[in-house]
Amino acid sequence: MNLRLAAEKAMKATANNSRALLSICIAYTCTNEILHAMQESCEEKWDEIAVLDASGAGYGLIGLGGNQIDE
Repeated sequence: MNLRLAAEKAMKATANNSRALLSICIAYTCTNEILHAMQESCEEKWDEIAVLDASGAGYGLIGLGGNQIDE
């Protein structure tokens, strides 16, 4: 049984309880999510700059960027 199902089962079993409170703290690190969000943001910005550069409004920023981000 996964953690979510176990928590739902415990909540249903104790839904009418009123005398005690149980707090559960779980450490959560989202390093991978932050990394992927940053990569996606950079790729989107790179695409925006490429469109501006192609139209002449990018002031040559693509040339300043070095190598394109590897996927």
